[in-house]
Amino acid sequence: LTESLVLAITIEGRTPEWAVSDDLKQYSMNIVARVKIGDDIVTDSRDIVGVFDTTGRCLGTENVSYEASSSESMTYLTVYDNTMESRELSFRLWHHATGKMMVLTPSQKVEFNAEGFVGNTKNPLILNADDQYIQRIEMEPGWNWISLNVINNDYRAAKNLLSRFDWQNGDMLTDQNHSISLMYQDGEWMSNKGKAQLDEMIISVAESYRIKVTHNMQIEMTGKAIKTEGDRTIKVKSGWTSIGYTPLVNLPVTTALADYLYEAKDGDVVKSKTEFAMFYEGVDGTFEWKGNLKYMKPGEGYMIYRQREGETSFIYPYVEANATFFNDVSPKQNAAKRIYSSSMSLVAVAEGIELQEGDRLIALSGTEVRGVTVVEAQEKTADSPLFFLSIEGDKKAALSFAVERDGEIIATSGEVMNYEANAISGSIDRPTNISFVEQDRTQLPQSGWYTIQVVRLPAAPQTKGIYIYNGSKILIY
Repeated sequence: LTESLVLAITIEGRTPEWAVSDDLKQYSMNIVARVKIGDDIVTDSRDIVGVFDTTGRCLGTENVSYEASSSESMTYLTVYDNTMESRELSFRLWHHATGKMMVLTPSQKVEFNAEGFVGNTKNPLILNADDQYIQRIEMEPGWNWISLNVINNDYRAAKNLLSRFDWQNGDMLTDQNHSISLMYQDGEWMSNKGKAQLDEMIISVAESYRIKVTHNMQIEMTGKAIKTEGDRTIKVKSGWTSIGYTPLVNLPVTTALADYLYEAKDGDVVKSKTEFAMFYEGVDGTFEWKGNLKYMKPGEGYMIYRQREGETSFIYPYVEANATFFNDVSPKQNAAKRIYSSSMSLVAVAEGIELQEGDRLIALSGTEVRGVTVVEAQEKTADSPLFFLSIEGDKKAALSFAVERDGEIIATSGEVMNYEANAISGSIDRPTNISFVEQDRTQLPQSGWYTIQVVRLPAAPQTKGIYIYNGSKILIY
């Protein structure tokens, strides 16, 4: 007999990388605290409290301790520093149930006091979490599309916000909606529209921005959840508009854009830097967004393409932070590096090859990987799976394609189209056809490394491209 098995699935948020540097552990003090969110005492032992100085250095961290027998919930913090000088302390909570970082306000001002104590089990320091969240955005070298989902008037002026973080020469920020580009050089931001424009530039939670960084970089912003309808209202013009994302949690595209439903038209597109979805009107009157962009996520920037004339707007839903929490719902399937700020969207079917679920379609400009996506069994036109592929670039270039299965190139195409920034090729009803030729492994050299032109190499190649290795075509990137 078939027996159903009940599964309990826990989706874990990524814990913060709070740690005290060894060189700070010279002096210490102790704090006994109780954490509250509103009127509720925090009892989850997976919640973490962090202590910081005014420069943001972590001086202590500890989990909440809950004793069921006495119904007591405390946090026993050891706070370190390498100086006996007094300095004010601040507190944060990593809330396991939501995966969010929250600001904790102490019931009294707390300063570092070497070998001192604050609070006790009968009269603990109260740490209150209200509506202040900390948004953390991690950026990789190259171009990143970002948006803010906390609101703080101190961040509205671009100069004020940018001055809070450490930048490198050559880092850039662009505002696509207003055609503004900023570049950081020798301690200053320069604008393509002059100093006056930079002084007046406003950062909006309703818009997204593209930031190019030289090194891995993490920025944190403190602010309130975006609740008011006006702040959650997004204006959309005809053509492309860069839009922000205001909800605190990941939402399915259809849920996030529910208020845009009757403004959308078949073929409209919403895209992140590496994924996109296309609006589809079924013959039975159904509406849905189809593509490899399944969820919209806090911190990511988006663009929306509107075909109708004139400007419209929609309102993001407000969802409490303790709603169902999703983290990294879909893996980053696009292996292209972040060296480009723009992308084009391709809906395609493959001809000349029978695809399997899990096959990867790779877009190439010469030997450079410009985009990668995975075949999904549920998206089909006739008998051919649909590809939804975001392709990166900055100027017109010929594109060819390859299909990879289990690490091996099983089919390739010729140059079938040109890359154009923000172009849309194909639709769900009329996808672009890409003709592939399957590889005959028996005709390939069966040992050693070769170029695609079957020229033997003395060793493994050091540059990216498609090569022949032991009778198989593989992609190195």
